[in-house]
Amino acid sequence: MSEPSLKGAAYSLVRNHKAIGLDVESIRVTHEVSTPTMFEFVVPVQSIRNPWSAMQLENMRPGDEISIALGRGSVKPMVTGDVTLLWPQVNADPGQRSKITVAGFDRMERLRFGAHTRTFVEYSDLSIMREVARTAGLSNVRMQGRPGKPLPYVLQNDESDYDFLIRRCAECDYEMLMQDTTLVFRPSAQGLGEIKALQYYKDFDRVSLKLSVPRRGSSVTVTGYDLRSGEKFEGRANGSAGQQRIAGSTTGYAAAGSVLPQSPIGFSRPDITDRDAAQDYAEAQYARGTSAFITGTVGLFRGDETLTAGTNVELLGLGGDFDGLYYISKSTHLYEQGAYQTELEVRRNGI
Repeated sequence: MSEPSLKGAAYSLVRNHKAIGLDVESIRVTHEVSTPTMFEFVVPVQSIRNPWSAMQLENMRPGDEISIALGRGSVKPMVTGDVTLLWPQVNADPGQRSKITVAGFDRMERLRFGAHTRTFVEYSDLSIMREVARTAGLSNVRMQGRPGKPLPYVLQNDESDYDFLIRRCAECDYEMLMQDTTLVFRPSAQGLGEIKALQYYKDFDRVSLKLSVPRRGSSVTVTGYDLRSGEKFEGRANGSAGQQRIAGSTTGYAAAGSVLPQSPIGFSRPDITDRDAAQDYAEAQYARGTSAFITGTVGLFRGDETLTAGTNVELLGLGGDFDGLYYISKSTHLYEQGAYQTELEVRRNGI
């Protein structure tokens, strides 16, 4: 369904697989890496006496499936999720603004319901993810990257499925995202995939970037234990060749030079019983530590539905150390009064 289009902007709304032709005041879709995608649309109230029926919202219920597409001219699917909020704000005074807000999240939000305690013995991370997703009602799961070895023992201790899987992501520098209704578990895509170039004052006019020297993790040592022999072993990471993709030639740690102190950290992990696992964990923690060397926000002149969290952009025209490759950690797409805007939160791990 091709929906109202003003100033080149267009949208479509689908409820339970059926298009709905609402005249919306605004639509907002917010993507963030490893976070449920949030959507919200606001409908102006036309009839004070019967605000619901005039807008095809009289049968809207929590749990209804909503699909939203946005774009300029043609539209691109942005989110499919569940309604979790219905918020009528109606005032009989004709001078006051009345509206109804409908909001919700994609299916990753289902992982946040409840708290669970269970153990996984000799499960790979993919097997753990599939089992957790299945019990949360998510049948479509895809693992990208290495399948992973079976882990001797993993405990989910009185925590939501979402918190548990986020903790698993932190172990190996992975991230979660929804692709339509499929839950994807993948290595960080920072610096990977198709890259779109954005030129200052042509594609974006507002930018705020902050370079901050990391204070922990210039080198990482992880100590594991062989339970059979009782011997200790170590995994080490310090940004040496082949251990990390960086944007540029110098990491945040190296950029501090010889003037500022080094910031080594160590982890004692009795639960890590495999040398390769210790090395993987060390490299993951090093990568996480330097991933946000430069952070900031970028405001585009016009909306761009192709730029969402989990993709990369190249910012040009800024000069100095700030030109170059950035990872989009959060994107907000806003349709309002016929105009379409995109705001990005970005990060960079080197110069």
